[in-house]
Amino acid sequence: MSLLEQESKPMPWLVRLLLALVLIGPLVWLAGIHDYTDVPKGMLIQFGALVLLLVWLVAAARRGELILRTSQILPPLAACLAWAGVALLYAHTPYEGLGSLLRWLPALPIVVIGAVMLREPSWRRGLLMAIGAAGALTALLGTIQALTGWSPVEQVRPPAASFANRNVAVDFVLLTLAINVGLALDESRAWRRILCGRGMSAAFRLRHGLFLKKSLKSVGGLLNFLT
Repeated sequence: MSLLEQESKPMPWLVRLLLALVLIGPLVWLAGIHDYTDVPKGMLIQFGALVLLLVWLVAAARRGELILRTSQILPPLAACLAWAGVALLYAHTPYEGLGSLLRWLPALPIVVIGAVMLREPSWRRGLLMAIGAAGALTALLGTIQALTGWSPVEQVRPPAASFANRNVAVDFVLLTLAINVGLALDESRAWRRILCGRGMSAAFRLRHGLFLKKSLKSVGGLLNFLT
């Protein structure tokens, strides 16, 4: 039986906020600034993680109880962040590494909150679906850019979807492939498995740069892509 078919409690709004942050974060950009893709994404994720942490702590204070649960990913994540902080102490140019560290810090409260809040299997599946959907939407936008040449986001090395460089976009899409594979294998409805398969095929083709070929703009190239 699929996890979606199992009965579960209504999803708390804090979990919904976490899923929305994971889904929307990789897709945002802000035109008119120098780093119009990475900076808006980082600001949204950092601000969103801070809001989630504050709301979670306020809710715990009102209950008079702070609940913590262990997670297998938490110890290595905390160790990596701690070592990165120590390495900055003797770095020749600590300000360069500080930016990278600040980008990774939001992962810590998100993992802690997720370990506590994602109690139901369907809630955990919802998080995986949000990550997979973000990757699928990125691949879809990149496909549209390659086929039509139209893009709402300025491109440095197209097709890059909501990123400036296609190499960065592909790295993100590939990270979500394993999740989409798992979701497809667990899905009992055939049309959803086919949809996931087509999305993964599009991601692989994006990875190998097939969208950049001029032949894809022809009817024969389009038929080859669809099949």
